[in-house]
Amino acid sequence: MNNYLSVLKQITHEKYQQLIQKENVNQNAVLASISLVQNEQDIILCSLGTGSKAVGLNHMNEQNHCLHSCHAEVIAKRGFQLWLYEIFSNPDEIDRYFEKQEKKYQLKKEYKVCFYVTQPPCGQAQLFPESQIYGLSAARPFSEFQKETENIPNCDPKRLRSTPANSKTPIQQKNPSFCCTDKLMIWNVVGIQGALLNKYINPIYIDNLIIEFREKFSLKQVFDVRKRSGKSKNDVLKINNKSISKSFRIQKPKLIYTKKNLFPYSPYHPKNDELNKRINRDINQQSLQSFSYLYVNSFGTEKINSINGLKWGITKKDIQKLQFLPKITKYHLFQKFKELYGSLESKHLQCNYRDAKNSNIKYLCLKMNIKKCFQEWSLDKTQFEQFQL
Repeated sequence: MNNYLSVLKQITHEKYQQLIQKENVNQNAVLASISLVQNEQDIILCSLGTGSKAVGLNHMNEQNHCLHSCHAEVIAKRGFQLWLYEIFSNPDEIDRYFEKQEKKYQLKKEYKVCFYVTQPPCGQAQLFPESQIYGLSAARPFSEFQKETENIPNCDPKRLRSTPANSKTPIQQKNPSFCCTDKLMIWNVVGIQGALLNKYINPIYIDNLIIEFREKFSLKQVFDVRKRSGKSKNDVLKINNKSISKSFRIQKPKLIYTKKNLFPYSPYHPKNDELNKRINRDINQQSLQSFSYLYVNSFGTEKINSINGLKWGITKKDIQKLQFLPKITKYHLFQKFKELYGSLESKHLQCNYRDAKNSNIKYLCLKMNIKKCFQEWSLDKTQFEQFQL
């Protein structure tokens, strides 16, 4: 692994240790971060997220706007979007990271985007053909998985999945969010800036995808939309033989596998010979951990209740109060976008969240093309996106 990637990994774990120093938590909880590396030397840790839970449908409604997915990868990506909004609120910071290309901003070529996660993402990336998989909360031997789920419609490898593949939650109660493997696959086409920011920023793609992984087979195929779907590049990027936009592409991030971070007190440390005895306990600790952390450079830290997708520690009477929503919910990110829109366009945005997303026609067409490549199985999320500030 390149030296700067080793430093990046160290910085991420040191920040996590700062977050949990006063907490009694599982040291091996899922952790993800997004960093910018300038000229393969200077590292900017933009965002960090922890967590492995998705909010159930019973906590999702049109009024509370809770954070639907508390998986580490999703929190890190949304934290990165919040970081972008913070950057674009300061003209001097914009010039540090971006350059203007025609009508949109482009991340400078001197920066590489590094996405780091401490285990293969949930979904297709955790369906292994081996049975000796340790330390992964959602990993299952593929043969056992087939027997248990052959009649469940969202477990066809040609479909986009919702929630971890081996979840025993009834389909009617499943969170409608896609699993993290499929999200990463989609981000490798549309970018990690999101639909709203794509109005002003060209797609930002992941250059290095760094995964802590103990096995010796490649996960490259599960993050490639063409290999997963069997469709061609034209099927994804074109409509009626015309390119949707020259700014979009099918990104192939460099996959880098690294060993588990070895804290002296971790059961993964080589001096600890009780790994196999203690691994089940770690998995249980992880499943019982009911909160997530968000860290965003220049913004700070937030603790999130991963059961209901709201800020940690609020009372029932405060659940409907918007100020108690995490800063990376759709509601707050839309608020940031409206502020950015007002400053750049010198007028107020008069539409709801979903209409604002769908006004980016090229992004919308690309997303629809991706979904057409698969036998999509996902609940309709329209009802959660009709809100207006």
